[in-house]
Amino acid sequence: WLIMRLLAGRDHKRLSLVTYVTVLHILSGFAAAIGTVQQASFARDLHLTAVILAVVALIGMAVLVVFSVILPRLHLRTPRILHDVVFALATGVAIFFIASRMGYNLSGLIATSAVLTAVIGFSLQGTLGNIIGGLALQLDRSIRVGDWIQYGDSIGRVTDIRWRHVDVETRDWETVVIPNSELAQHTVKVLGRRGGQPEQWRRTVEFRVDYRFPPTEVIKAVEAGLCGEGLERIARAPAPHVLLLDFGESYGVYGARFWLKDLLYDEKTDSLIRTRIFFALSRAGIPLSRPAHSVFMTETQKRLEQKNERHRAWRLEALGTIELFKDLEATEREYLVDNLVYSPFTAGEILLQQGVQGTSLYVLMAGRAQLRVKLGGEEHVMQDLESPNFFGEMSLLTGDPHTASIVAMDDCECYVLHKKPFQHIIEHRPEVADQLAAVLAHRRMELDAFRAKMGGEDSGGDVDTRTWELVKKIRDFFQLEG
Repeated sequence: WLIMRLLAGRDHKRLSLVTYVTVLHILSGFAAAIGTVQQASFARDLHLTAVILAVVALIGMAVLVVFSVILPRLHLRTPRILHDVVFALATGVAIFFIASRMGYNLSGLIATSAVLTAVIGFSLQGTLGNIIGGLALQLDRSIRVGDWIQYGDSIGRVTDIRWRHVDVETRDWETVVIPNSELAQHTVKVLGRRGGQPEQWRRTVEFRVDYRFPPTEVIKAVEAGLCGEGLERIARAPAPHVLLLDFGESYGVYGARFWLKDLLYDEKTDSLIRTRIFFALSRAGIPLSRPAHSVFMTETQKRLEQKNERHRAWRLEALGTIELFKDLEATEREYLVDNLVYSPFTAGEILLQQGVQGTSLYVLMAGRAQLRVKLGGEEHVMQDLESPNFFGEMSLLTGDPHTASIVAMDDCECYVLHKKPFQHIIEHRPEVADQLAAVLAHRRMELDAFRAKMGGEDSGGDVDTRTWELVKKIRDFFQLEG
């Protein structure tokens, strides 16, 4: 029994049943031995009972060995109902054979049972339909435990297939009990299943943008936002994409389509996708569509100017605390502030990708980001960046690809500074290139030191040498003389 308990795995209930039958066999055998002294006919019945219980225990043990030990080791999965059917049929045949061999006349019982079976079958045809339906479901494996199904308005995961019904747990913390006969007779959607493919369910999140913005720009902006971290539950093949689904009265209807790998988190993932859509459109300067009949409360011109001036002063103050800009003149910082482009990101989005070409600098005004460096195919966290801060300066000033990746850790309020405004400052005051090169050299030294620490190669050179090299690259990139 101990050996079988170890081998039977999860079939402890069936093993317990075999144990109880064995105990009853021992008790009935003991009673039969006592009964032979007192009453022979009663002892004969007890002896039959003891033999039947012994056979039932042996059949139960054999079924356990076959279905719970041998077949699983051969990687063959069998439905639970098949275990029960084999056990019931084998037990019935064994009882009939043993009783006949011991001199019991079962012909009358057979005739009576035939009539009784007809009566019971007619009165319990619904229950029998459920039993047969459950057996069919498990034998053809059209629905399996763990599947996500949709039946009518209910969507949930199949947790158990029983003789009479199927238990389906919904996301609302409910258990829907569906009769097997209903599942066998009606259309049931098995979500996320396709032959030979991984489990993933196609989802579409709709959004609307008015006709002022071309569909190509909308699709490009949103598809760029459907990447980065925090989307582990979304399949990468097929890749997420955006479609123009329909034309409304004053807007285009778009759909962000993706394939969900964990069907338990459908609404949570939809919400995450909507958040990515909002931030992606905000970076592109594309607002979501509003109803054409909306009524707007407008601010007075004076109040709007005061609000804009406060925001401008805040950006100017933050820019003055950043090492790269602190040596610029006040008028130059004001010029840069007026040319910053609002570019927000949400948690998990990639602000800059290592190895990608760029000519823009990002200014982090609020939020947190993380600097990551990929070495030998493995990504390492180098530094947490607190606001105010900046990154992408090497690409802005030299045109080189990004040397590291920047990932948003929470909602980040960023502004982008493109090459043209910076070129205007450097052309009027070329010595700014020397000041900027010194800051870039220190940052490059820190990056190289981290690479060397993680087993990468150090490009070598001291700060002065690197500063001189960077001054030359900046001047060449901005086509400055001298």
